[in-house]
Amino acid sequence: ESVVIPAKIKQIGSRAFANCNKLTLVTWNATNSKIDDAIFQNTASKIKCFNFGESVNIIPDFLCDGMSNLTSITIPKDVKVIGKNVFLYCRNLTSVIWNAENCEPTMWGEYQNDWYKNKELENNYIIFGSGKQDWYMYGPFANISHKITSFKIGENVQQIPSYLCFGMSKAKITFHKDIQTIGEYALSEVYKVQFQGKVTQCANVFYNNEKWYDTIIYIPQEYLKYYKSLRTAMGLKKAKVIYKTF
Repeated sequence: ESVVIPAKIKQIGSRAFANCNKLTLVTWNATNSKIDDAIFQNTASKIKCFNFGESVNIIPDFLCDGMSNLTSITIPKDVKVIGKNVFLYCRNLTSVIWNAENCEPTMWGEYQNDWYKNKELENNYIIFGSGKQDWYMYGPFANISHKITSFKIGENVQQIPSYLCFGMSKAKITFHKDIQTIGEYALSEVYKVQFQGKVTQCANVFYNNEKWYDTIIYIPQEYLKYYKSLRTAMGLKKAKVIYKTF
């Protein structure tokens, strides 16, 4: 019914936990582990709770792929790297707590072949013309970002990686006063954002927001002029922006 992966595990072989029909709880403490294909084959959809230990540094590619019963996840403070498609097909993941203080600012892009074409991914790809459709998906939550309604940032986080919240159109993202840097495209297609303090580095963070909805920015009254002056730099030049002060 439950399994704990110890901190020193370096490799988990193919289908290691396949067909574990009663497995619902996984605690992952491996600080830097590699995994082979389909370690939770025919098991992933049964898992309801997946906990990362506080000392985890690297989350391997495809780790939680297919865990359609997960509703929430917490990314620990020591995570430096999140692999590709970690949360692929976690269709019911709606709540994320982000405590990673120094995660690699990568775009988490993944080339996809034609077999990935389906309606679930329509909001999370860019098509490049090359005679066939090549798919690029962005951010660690790329294919399920439009499902996420709650995204909370830990109080010790000061840097937001590029592409982190790309496509989270249903979430209101709140940045606490100590956040200094927001990476490029981190808020693309995010339409409700609250700032508590002055963010000093935030170039082109709202890229693509002019296409779909109004962007609502909640800010302290004292910073209204400051954030209005950043409108073009933040990628909102052509977007309809509503400023709400408190």
